[in-house]
Amino acid sequence: MSSFFSDCLKILRETFKKPFDTTLLVRSNSSNKINVYVAKKVGKQNSQDSQNPEEELLPPQNEIVKVRNSVSIGPIFKLAFLSALALTIVSLLIVTAIAIFSSNRELSEYQKQLFETCSTTWKMGFGAILGLIGGKAT
Repeated sequence: MSSFFSDCLKILRETFKKPFDTTLLVRSNSSNKINVYVAKKVGKQNSQDSQNPEEELLPPQNEIVKVRNSVSIGPIFKLAFLSALALTIVSLLIVTAIAIFSSNRELSEYQKQLFETCSTTWKMGFGAILGLIGGKAT
């Protein structure tokens, strides 16, 4: 169970760290250590092109096939996750602002509709965030 949560944290870190690069998280079979490979450029397979010595490019294709416990995190997943996170935060802020600023008076019909819409949106966004991360971690 703790490896599931650590995998989730690794996925989150890599999503925020490099949102436009493809990341491959590979769990070695001998230990629980997760190696992170980042694809900087398509077709480049050696680490001489990397500006950061700690960062490795994707291993050769035959090594990826041998590894069973790998998770590929592409830019589409990262952008979908960041979009869901942004909508969730904005909706939660709107709900909080309406609740704080309208505590002394009655809400108009439009304010009630906005409150209900944003309330539903942040709940669905929270579920989407958990689903995206949980789906990648398992």
